Amino acid sequence: MNKQEFIAAYAARRGRDLKDARRDVTAFLDQITQSLVDGERITFKRHFSLHTYERAASTAHPFGGPPVEVPAHVVVKFRPGTGLRAAVQASLHSGRQEAA
Repeated sequence: MNKQEFIAAYAARRGRDLKDARRDVTAFLDQITQSLVDGERITFKRHFSLHTYERAASTAHPFGGPPVEVPAHVVVKFRPGTGLRAAVQASLHSGRQEAA
């Protein structure tokens, strides 16, 4: 599901028009982005948490190629909550997963 499909599904589920749904979703995503930029941890209990951390510089060894120096950089870590994990597991066991 891409952003436009998500907005359409959100609009349909909440009975909102696409313009309002697009504004809501964009504002939500913008706030998450800004909070992470500001170094804040985001936690939606039972759903997920997000936080940033700095990954140290390292040397990568690509298969079949010469070593490559990877500079230190900041990454975002996603951690699923118990409710999200349980919902996904339940869908896997009920056969609702699409074929890859």
